[in-house]
Amino acid sequence: MTTGIVVAGGTSRRFGPGDKALAPVAGSPMIRHVVGALEPITDAVVVNCREGQRPAFETALSTGEGVRFAIDRVPDSGPVAGLETACAVVDDDVAIVVGCDVPLVTTATLSSVLARLEARPVDVVVPRVDGRRQPLCGTYRVDALEDAIDAVGDAQGCRVGALFDHLDVHAVSARRLPGGDRAFWNVNTRSDLAFARRWLRASRPGRLEDGPRPE
Repeated sequence: MTTGIVVAGGTSRRFGPGDKALAPVAGSPMIRHVVGALEPITDAVVVNCREGQRPAFETALSTGEGVRFAIDRVPDSGPVAGLETACAVVDDDVAIVVGCDVPLVTTATLSSVLARLEARPVDVVVPRVDGRRQPLCGTYRVDALEDAIDAVGDAQGCRVGALFDHLDVHAVSARRLPGGDRAFWNVNTRSDLAFARRWLRASRPGRLEDGPRPE
């Protein structure tokens, strides 16, 4: 049994006005793309966010079935605190953790990462992009993730990569996954958003590797 966790509680400081999770990409809010990629391969989806974000997210995800919310007790405390909050409401043994700002990720991409975890006795499988492991696009054994969060001590403000010091991590080159590096394109700025929009306009379904490259 697998739960999808969408980490969406940040304040999008680099993005500028508005919540980037709600920015439209190819006609849908960015968070809808992420949840849509998770739904076919998970038994439930948990969205971690601030209380003030919930009404807009509920509207954006009105077509999603089985979406639950895990509300941060202390707003904007960072992704590790968000994961701690989300894990508290997860009942399954495995969680696919995805940031709200990767609208190019697909079900095929996440399914491939999940399959690698199922095939290995490790705690987490994450993609590696340009030599860097991507903790917010990985598949985790929930018990191990909770133990790692406990091990880092104060989760508030903790760097998410610090969790890897307490986990048995298998990293796979994103180029070996469906969609390649582009599937993990992270939207932090308006320029990043413009690229994601161009990519989805130019790409055929299931062929992200044929789309335009970042500027």
